[in-house]
Amino acid sequence: MKRPIHWIGVGVASLLIVVWAVGAQETVNPPPKIEPPTSTTQPAPADAPGNQRPAQAEMIRRLLDRDRRPPAISPEGGVASDAPAVDPDGNPLLPDGAMVFERSGRLVREGERSRFVFQLQPSDPKLRSMEILPNQLREAMEREAAAGFTEFIVSAEVTRYDGRNFLLLKKILRRVSHGNLGP
Repeated sequence: MKRPIHWIGVGVASLLIVVWAVGAQETVNPPPKIEPPTSTTQPAPADAPGNQRPAQAEMIRRLLDRDRRPPAISPEGGVASDAPAVDPDGNPLLPDGAMVFERSGRLVREGERSRFVFQLQPSDPKLRSMEILPNQLREAMEREAAAGFTEFIVSAEVTRYDGRNFLLLKKILRRVSHGNLGP
C-alpha cells in the first residue's frame, strides 16, 4: 500500500512541470510589439475616411437640438382677458396648484357630489365653496359626516377645470366644539 505522502509528492512534481512548460512557451512566443504611428508633416484632407465625426459627437448634437424645439402648451394658454376669471357662482377662480392650508368649514352633500363650504374669514373672503374631488380622504370625511360630525379643518390642493375650482384633499381634521370653553 502506498502512503499518502507519496501522492502529495507526485502532485507537487506535476504542478512544477506544468508551470515550467507554460513559462517556456511564453519565452518562445513573445507578444508582438506595437509601434507608435509615424507622424507626417502634411495634414490629411478633411474628407479622408479617418477624419469623419465620431458617433458620440453626432449624438451630442442631436441632444442639443432637442432644446430648440418649441415649448409645450401652458395651461394658462388661450384668449387673454383683463377681467379676472370667475366661476359660475361669481366667485373668483384660484390658479391651478394653489394650496389651501388648515381652513375650517362644513361638508355639504349634493347627491353623489360633495362640496366644502368654507367658514368666511376676513383675511380671505374669496373662498366660498368648492367641490371635493374623490379620494380616500373624501371618503373618510363622508363617513365622519354620516356619524354626525359636520365641521372639519382641511388642507387641500386647488385644481381648475372648465371654469371651476375643485379641492383635492391632502389632510382633514374633525373640528371639535368645546362649548363654553372656546376662546
